[in-house]
Amino acid sequence: QSFGAQGVNSLTAKLLMATLPPNAPMFRYEIDDATLAKFQKEEERSKVEYALGKRERSIGTEIETTAVRVGAYEALRHLLVGGNALVYLPDDGGIKVFRLDRYVVKRDAAGNVLHIIVKENISPKLLPDEVKKVSNVKDEDYENNAGNLSDTKDVEIYTCIERTSKNWKVYQ
Repeated sequence: QSFGAQGVNSLTAKLLMATLPPNAPMFRYEIDDATLAKFQKEEERSKVEYALGKRERSIGTEIETTAVRVGAYEALRHLLVGGNALVYLPDDGGIKVFRLDRYVVKRDAAGNVLHIIVKENISPKLLPDEVKKVSNVKDEDYENNAGNLSDTKDVEIYTCIERTSKNWKVYQ
């Protein structure tokens, strides 16, 4: 029964190695010949190529240090099995992957995203105090007899992302 799972894991690992190869850049910045011809001196060309190489390395370092590889693996697995996954890249780094049963997307006829609604289950201890007051959520209500948080008593948070004329509106 594990043959299918082994196949999915093997394909996912191969895709991940192809998209995010370890110890190698996943892309290369290059200047086209017409733009490169504008630089008269060899010294100017080498400065530009050095700056581009430096940027490539910094992006590679950011990918390795923010645990993007783990989230990318999970997203690729969902793409292989279900054909769909929602990926969120927070400003503080990392990657968050939502599986198909945790979100809905409404698109227009051209395929542009109009609305996204995401369902998350989080521990009540992670909620900000303002939200706890408004929603009447108390940590004590979610603790089991041993005083530990129960795994089955998470709070459901719905996040709605709407496209406006200029940007995105996000609320929970």
